Amino acid sequence: QILMIDLQNLTKEVINLLPQQQRIIFQLSRVENLSYDEIALQLNISRNTVRNHLVSALKTLRAHFIKHDITLFFIFFLLH
Repeated sequence: QILMIDLQNLTKEVINLLPQQQRIIFQLSRVENLSYDEIALQLNISRNTVRNHLVSALKTLRAHFIKHDITLFFIFFLLH
């Protein structure tokens, strides 16, 4: 439980560091489960712009987790 809370807090920290547009798109995609097309329509931007922002946000998250020695296996283990 404690490790899961720490992981959630670390994830929130990184998400809050993202540029505003990346943060909004990440949340719409990953939290609200909207498709690229739905996000593009809602934000009045192209589907490619949505994809580019999401790719950048995920790279930032991945780099932050690597920096903190959090492996994908460990994350997967905690989530299941």
